[in-house]
Amino acid sequence: MSVYKASRVYGVPESTLRDRTLGLQPTGDLPYVGPGPLFSKNEESQLVEHVAYMTRIVYGYSRQEFMSLATDYAISLKKKDGDGLTTCSFLV
Repeated sequence: MSVYKASRVYGVPESTLRDRTLGLQPTGDLPYVGPGPLFSKNEESQLVEHVAYMTRIVYGYSRQEFMSLATDYAISLKKKDGDGLTTCSFLV
């Protein structure tokens, strides 16, 4: 697919795609500004495994229930006090 067509299909400026394909802009991991992840990869995978298990037994979580679950998990790991979490504080 041409750079021009890709820019139109995906809504990305053509100059950005062209610069990246020519190597003028980095395409790899860009530096992240803001707080780091709250959970380690292992802790996050345990949370994912729990939610996947609950899904398999046909129990779904609403967004609010999931946030409460993640907050309780962080509190149990002593990574957070009882103030609650925001979406940005652990889904990075």
